[in-house]
Amino acid sequence: MATFKSNPPAEEKTYAKSYRGFKGVDLTSAITEIDDSRSPYAPNMIADLSGFPCKRTGFTKVCDSLGGRINGIHAYLNGDGVRKMLVHAGAGLFDVNVEDGTSTSVYASMNNARSTSFVYGGKLYILDGENYLAYSGSGSAAQVEASAYVPTTRIAMQPAGGGTEHEPVNLLQPKRINQFAWKTGSTVFQLDTKNIDSIVKCEQIDASGSWQNVTGYTADLVAGRVTFSAAPPVASTGDDNVRITFSKRVSGYAERVKNCTINTFYGIGSDSRIFISGNNKYRNYDWYSWSGKADYFPDVNYTVVGAENNAIMGYLKQYDSLMIIKQANDQDASIFKRSATLNGSDTIFTTQQGLAGVGAVSRWCFGTLYDDNLFLAKDGVFGLDTSQVTQQRTAQVRSFYVNGELTKEPGLEEAVCCVSKGYYYLFVNGRVYIADARQKNVNPSKSFGYEWFYWTDVPARCALEYEGELYIGTDEGELHKLKTESKFGMEAYSDNGRAISCAWATKMDTLGDCSSFKRIDKPGTGVLVMPFASASGQIYYVMDGEKMVKGFSMNTTFDWNDIDFDNIDFGTLPYPTFVPARKKERKARMFQIIVKNDALNDGLGLYEIRVQYKMKNPIKR
Repeated sequence: MATFKSNPPAEEKTYAKSYRGFKGVDLTSAITEIDDSRSPYAPNMIADLSGFPCKRTGFTKVCDSLGGRINGIHAYLNGDGVRKMLVHAGAGLFDVNVEDGTSTSVYASMNNARSTSFVYGGKLYILDGENYLAYSGSGSAAQVEASAYVPTTRIAMQPAGGGTEHEPVNLLQPKRINQFAWKTGSTVFQLDTKNIDSIVKCEQIDASGSWQNVTGYTADLVAGRVTFSAAPPVASTGDDNVRITFSKRVSGYAERVKNCTINTFYGIGSDSRIFISGNNKYRNYDWYSWSGKADYFPDVNYTVVGAENNAIMGYLKQYDSLMIIKQANDQDASIFKRSATLNGSDTIFTTQQGLAGVGAVSRWCFGTLYDDNLFLAKDGVFGLDTSQVTQQRTAQVRSFYVNGELTKEPGLEEAVCCVSKGYYYLFVNGRVYIADARQKNVNPSKSFGYEWFYWTDVPARCALEYEGELYIGTDEGELHKLKTESKFGMEAYSDNGRAISCAWATKMDTLGDCSSFKRIDKPGTGVLVMPFASASGQIYYVMDGEKMVKGFSMNTTFDWNDIDFDNIDFGTLPYPTFVPARKKERKARMFQIIVKNDALNDGLGLYEIRVQYKMKNPIKR
């Protein structure tokens, strides 16, 4: 009799995929092209020092509204280590104590527009598009032009004029000085210009070689001539012995400086000058100061940079050059290079035309992330590179992986940036795009870039790192700072008492086979989460739609004050914990896991996301 022998059915093969070695977000690539290590959806996450994604800390309000939108946050620091924060709100300038939130007005008539600043010679200088102010650390701020340097425009003049040009006219100061080497018998002195406004004072050398005021004189302002009632004595040394200070205001001169909105330092050796631009009436002009003087901008110290139809937007230093970045223009260069050389004791600045095409879109997004010079263009954040072969500078995109959203933001010209602790923060429309200097990559355009993250609900109009902490100012006139867990504990994970919603999603994954259904197994699918004093989250599966499959919460330290005894799912283990999803899903074509957290003062961090599955039938329709 024949026997029949049956073979047991073959056991289904089990597959597993782990998402680890996390990087940043990818808001640009096609859904099927996103790398396993990046996330297409990760609001309010940031990399920790080891590169793992975790929930961002929140902001806390430093002071109530200062009465107007925050236009600038400025840091004053003098040689004695005295540091203060000055905040430009509306038309006011305030000295703000960041410890107790109190403020003192130091100026009340500013332009209600964004301002920039620099510290030089123990003073804080501020430009707001209408004013050029100086603050010395106490009392009120003052207009620089009120006490600006008075140049001696000519020396060794004869009574009839002539002499030697000495110092150019100061754009900020209508006053000028002429010095004469007087000859016996002369009482009439011809100044180096006519149609003057007034004689400020006349001085002469006395027998001891000291300058003394002269009160007996008359002046012909139209002719620019001064007549002494008595001849002054001749200097025993043969040097200049008559000094006349007069005033002649040139319309629009001071405004060339006061209407500027951007600045930088540049020079050669110890000869550092202040360069300014951003004057909307002189879009392609910039001016530079006299060496060592922030209150002296000679009227001849200016450069016309390229065509006037695209404005100068900002400056970036690269090696020994100063790069001038303009608005994009198809007909003219948008990047120029300034160089400095010495000609004897004089510094000569020259400007060369550079790149066309890539130009800046915002004046407020220039920053240096470690040694990388960055600016915002309409096509994303760019950095300046130098070819090792040709030594030619090129602008390369740094923000490829967020450009899919960043370049769609309206009003990029209003975006602002701040560099703090190895991150480049770009604020626009309540969102923050963040480049992490610790994580570089090579993007599809073959230039190096950064891993990026993005935050939501951060209403920053301006930002500043001050004493190692990140501060932002809002349209409502409030000042906020970014909290740290070391100072605030778990209360760091909220925005002024409001919960922060964060998430990390894997890519929408075919799991290696786009033609077959997959069954997601209960065991082996879940997330490996970071230990926090208090942590929680929800695990979501996404296939045809999104649904939550598991919620979890835990405490991972023995701080009994932080522990909610109703929410201990996984004990108090101070090391990573695997949270299983414990949900089976059948017939998944493509699969995605999202881990979310929206709990007040709870943290979330991820080390790994794991999916265990089996291949099922082919997809037939």
